[in-house]
Amino acid sequence: MKGIFFKYPLEFQLHVDGETWKQGDFIQGRLIVKNRGAAPVSLNSIQVQLALGELKKVRAKSEHAFKAIETAPLKTSENLIPEKEYSLEWKFKTDRNCPISDASSSLFLLYGSGEDPKQLGQLQANIQPEFVIQEFLNTLSTQFRFVRKGEKAGKYGVEAKLAPPSSKNFVTLEQLIANFRYEGETLHVIFTFQVKKIDPTAASFEVKKEKKEFKDQLGKSDYLLPSGRVNPEIIEASIKKGLSVVEAKIMF
Repeated sequence: MKGIFFKYPLEFQLHVDGETWKQGDFIQGRLIVKNRGAAPVSLNSIQVQLALGELKKVRAKSEHAFKAIETAPLKTSENLIPEKEYSLEWKFKTDRNCPISDASSSLFLLYGSGEDPKQLGQLQANIQPEFVIQEFLNTLSTQFRFVRKGEKAGKYGVEAKLAPPSSKNFVTLEQLIANFRYEGETLHVIFTFQVKKIDPTAASFEVKKEKKEFKDQLGKSDYLLPSGRVNPEIIEASIKKGLSVVEAKIMF
């Protein structure tokens, strides 16, 4: 991925390794600075910054569109002479619970010279759920035939909405909201089910809606095999426990 930004007399080229990242991944690359002017220019205020951007404010170029997370100050005592370039390497480690990219916010790479985000180049970073969380969502989709309706950065962590399969076992289930968050090496899972409940009255049957919740905690030795790969059996067992809260028992 590459971004180009001009702030005369300097031209900034941000080269990023990759196009998409998962929570907890490294984002790294290099910044190439070129002097397009006629005189030497100081590079002592050059930086690359990892920031969280609120997309509505970013598009409107609002004052507080970005919240800084980490800065890589690329300060050097050198002056860049005309028509020469300087290459600077940078690297960020994203948090395992960092917000994923969604319709309202995303991580950004800001780059250039100075402290004002509006005066810096902007490159959006596409952040997807961490790989164990992805395994949960993929298993719900492939093994249990739930339909993924989208993921976002929720208040608790990664929040995913899923529609149930057309099965008699889930006839009362309208929606599953799955939340995932790490605390240290422990993955916390919360399933919130929106279900229909038939409430019989003297004259008729009234359908009401209620919520049911399931919580689970998985340690690193649970969700990972000794090889470092995800343990699919543990993931599947956790999902089965959660779905048992709302799954109807069909008798033949």
